[in-house]
Amino acid sequence: MRRALPALLLVVASLAVHWPPADAGFAYDDVDFVVTNASLRSRDAALRALFAPFPPQQPARALYRPLTNLSYAIDYARFGDVARGYHATNALLCAAVVLLVHRLALAWSLSPGAALAAALLFAAHPVHCEAVDALAGRSELLALLFSLCALLLFRRATRAPTGGTAALWASAGAQLLACLAKESAAVLPGVFAVELAAFGSFRRGNPAQRGALARLVPSAC
Repeated sequence: MRRALPALLLVVASLAVHWPPADAGFAYDDVDFVVTNASLRSRDAALRALFAPFPPQQPARALYRPLTNLSYAIDYARFGDVARGYHATNALLCAAVVLLVHRLALAWSLSPGAALAAALLFAAHPVHCEAVDALAGRSELLALLFSLCALLLFRRATRAPTGGTAALWASAGAQLLACLAKESAAVLPGVFAVELAAFGSFRRGNPAQRGALARLVPSAC
């Protein structure tokens, strides 16, 4: 129970900051991504959109974010044109991201108190308002969610005395999902390299970290 209290506190804090009011609506790019996006209106259209630009009616944007578009389609099936439902999904995704930030802080050897404080600061920091409170920021939330999953799995794989192959390929899978949410997740191999360098994975004589550079191969494929 004591282990669950920090997680519960983080979820409550995150939702308290970002839970949408009753009159939450669509604004700015939300209109293009959701309101006028015909690919959300049926299952067949949503499946076709997996191979189309994002949003499908605006190929000039030169974006490809099929996972983000699919998440909007799922929301449309549940909420129709009620914007508050989409905003609630963003708030829940943000809470999941905050939990992963807390987990990463613990993995980086922060004390429990410091990890909790860092995650609470992340949850409440106003810099995240655009990504969470605007529906158009869904791509950032999904990309960060899967990027954090990829990083945590990568850490597990590179710290395993033997094996770790399953976690390494699971990390690559999470990276792919992050890239399908937003193109900027393509920088993850560089993040992994920094992770290896920053936490001593290149030290000689460390049997758990032999072939550390080879661990970057799946993410770079």
